[in-house]
Amino acid sequence: MNGRTLADRILSTFTQTTSRMKSLTALFMTLLSLCSVSLAQKAADGSGTYRYLEGTIDKYPVSMHLYGYKDQWLGHYTYSRVGGQPISFTGFDTLRNGTVDLDVFKGETSEVFRLKTSGDGLTGTWRKDEKSAPLQVSLKEVATVLPMRLLHRSERVAHRPALPESPGCSFEATIVWPEGNSAQAEFVKRQVRASLDEKAAAGASPEAVMDAMRKKYISDCRAEAKDAKEEELKDMPSMYSRDIVHRVTVMTQSTEFLCLDDMEWEYSGGAHGNGYSLYRILDLKNLKRLGMNDLFTANGVKALPKLIENRFRIQYGLKPGQSLRDAGLYENRIATATQNVYLTSKGVVFSYTSYEIGPYAMGPIEVFVPYTELKPHLQPAFAKRVGA
Repeated sequence: MNGRTLADRILSTFTQTTSRMKSLTALFMTLLSLCSVSLAQKAADGSGTYRYLEGTIDKYPVSMHLYGYKDQWLGHYTYSRVGGQPISFTGFDTLRNGTVDLDVFKGETSEVFRLKTSGDGLTGTWRKDEKSAPLQVSLKEVATVLPMRLLHRSERVAHRPALPESPGCSFEATIVWPEGNSAQAEFVKRQVRASLDEKAAAGASPEAVMDAMRKKYISDCRAEAKDAKEEELKDMPSMYSRDIVHRVTVMTQSTEFLCLDDMEWEYSGGAHGNGYSLYRILDLKNLKRLGMNDLFTANGVKALPKLIENRFRIQYGLKPGQSLRDAGLYENRIATATQNVYLTSKGVVFSYTSYEIGPYAMGPIEVFVPYTELKPHLQPAFAKRVGA
């Protein structure tokens, strides 16, 4: 299995509409990086950048979280007035006068940003699709409560380097890591470390944790194929192909709360890989991780399934009374509210992983419910802090 084969698998797995697959679109970063290399032994360590920007696309206010490692980029942007689900993108530095192209995959089409560094921000254009006229983009970097940097570890190993198209294994971990040693920074560091490995020693450096993860994964993968015959590797490459991507990035951030996206995708043979995003809502004032009972009242939790169902109908364009099965769900109802949630400036996004309420083909299902509808069901103290 070479890099192109893995990239094709990831693309077929995650090319869903942006409303369905935000939580895993960071994986397109892997698509871009793996398309350019073979699976010969290759390790890459380093650090990158995390920038938060605000500005406009034409007359529409937007915010953007942008991550850069070498010539590769990923992140997401949000229309500020709506404050709904972030829209994810990936991209590369190009050779055209230092521009960066960022693509938002949406089924058969894709939005495209073409941006250049301009002072403390980015300027350029955005197109809805290749046929639409470009709109002007202007973004300025904004200081965040917690400045962060990006840390990266990766390795790709072929089981038989001398064998063309040899299957093998790849490991990638990319995380945000707060700068400084303030109480807030140390609290978030503990959460990021736990996202990587719940058993990691307190105070262990993130580099050491990622290196240990990489070493074990590559060692276990190679052990599985140690006794494989060359004919088996040629005839059944998927049986001996193993790939994993782990990312911990910022979903949303404010002066009050930080939401982390703990994403993992893995291929372990078969028709396709699988992945998920688990979100952590961190209270930056009280230095604690929040759960559903911190956000909603007991009766409010009971009311959530109906609110989510109503919003799902709107989001997926269902008519009143039309069966949810017509949109792909297993049942004609959403029976429970997932506890896997994150905050935006205007509401809460409820994220169901693949297979949870719908088939794999639907991808992860995310439903945005605005605070205007959630307000009666919020804990009073939380409602005050988010301005609901």
